[in-house]
Amino acid sequence: MTKAQSTPRRKRYKKDIRLIHAAQWLQENSPMKNVIKRYAKWFGVSRLCAAQELISLGVIFDKDVVSREKQLEIDKANQRKQAKEKRLQLYNETYYYFGNIADEEDWIEHDEGIPF
Repeated sequence: MTKAQSTPRRKRYKKDIRLIHAAQWLQENSPMKNVIKRYAKWFGVSRLCAAQELISLGVIFDKDVVSREKQLEIDKANQRKQAKEKRLQLYNETYYYFGNIADEEDWIEHDEGIPF
């Protein structure tokens, strides 16, 4: 017996199937405040992908919506990259500090009288 997946099926759709279901989803939920955000959350895609797919489904947006979503994704990627570099730098500083202590001969006492 196979283990049931915890991810909802609608979040596992490929693009062509997702567009078919999205058209029906749009008709059922037509008065929406933030269509891009809700589409992205419902189908488990990025906001840029959601904007592009909604435009292909015929939803009309301002001209700069796709470029704004693209810029938001770029900004988010840059923030993740900076956070990763900061974590790596902190790790390297910590490792370097502890690594040097073990290497220095002054810190290690050599006593031949200890049996272990």
